[in-house]
Amino acid sequence: MAFYSNHSRHSAIVTIHIQSTDNPEKSFQKGVGGISEHVKADVGFHDFIVEPGQSLTLAENTNAALVGVRGAD
Repeated sequence: MAFYSNHSRHSAIVTIHIQSTDNPEKSFQKGVGGISEHVKADVGFHDFIVEPGQSLTLAENTNAALVGVRGAD
């Protein structure tokens, strides 16, 4: 299940607070329609750019909270 999905026509900057993860090298997956790449992020606050149609999915037993979303364009 997606943690965040960008359903707009514009890129979004998604701020996330990661509380814990088993593997910082693969804490998230980012992609479109089942094609995704691992995203490296350790404990702390991070900004991710999520393109239109892309989703962020938690991976590797990551516990995170969505802090905010803003337009990148």
